[in-house]
Amino acid sequence: MRIKSIVFLFIILLAMFSCNGENNNIVNVFTAFKIDSGGAHNCSITEERSIYCWGLNLAGQLGNGNHENSNYPVSVTNINSEPIFVSAGPSHTCLIATDDTIKCWGNNMFGQLGEGTNKDSNVPVEVMGLSNNIQSLSCGCVHTCAITLENRVKCWGRNNLGQLGDGSYDDSNVPENVVIIIDDGSL
Repeated sequence: MRIKSIVFLFIILLAMFSCNGENNNIVNVFTAFKIDSGGAHNCSITEERSIYCWGLNLAGQLGNGNHENSNYPVSVTNINSEPIFVSAGPSHTCLIATDDTIKCWGNNMFGQLGEGTNKDSNVPVEVMGLSNNIQSLSCGCVHTCAITLENRVKCWGRNNLGQLGDGSYDDSNVPENVVIIIDDGSL
């Protein structure tokens, strides 16, 4: 009986200190005040106003400068001021910072990063034309929308189903105004 107990204890200790051949020591546990989950990644703003992401990183959606998946939170780079809001889509992420900049990173196939190109970025890039003006934002599947301080809605990215609300079906890699088209019945 004693040998079974020792073997069991050894197995437990082995499992605790070596998972998949790696030493997974916990260095620090942070507390957060904002979190959002994308398709297979998560991003969180800590109480110290840093932003960390973890999970799938195929398109650079973790924002740490590489494309390696991470099973623990990694620090997002290229942030010049404190993040105050984060939104994660399936393969891209965006934030609002205290200096009123809006930055996005990850998959940009349809322009969902809003910086004027369709090139993926594994570090945050600034969205064009939205500085000092955004109160909220949300990452969709392959598009992004934001609400301005004047309560206007702007969207960018994929628009094959009219996701941008601009009256067209054209993708846009910069923010577009969402419009209401009034049909008065005249031709």
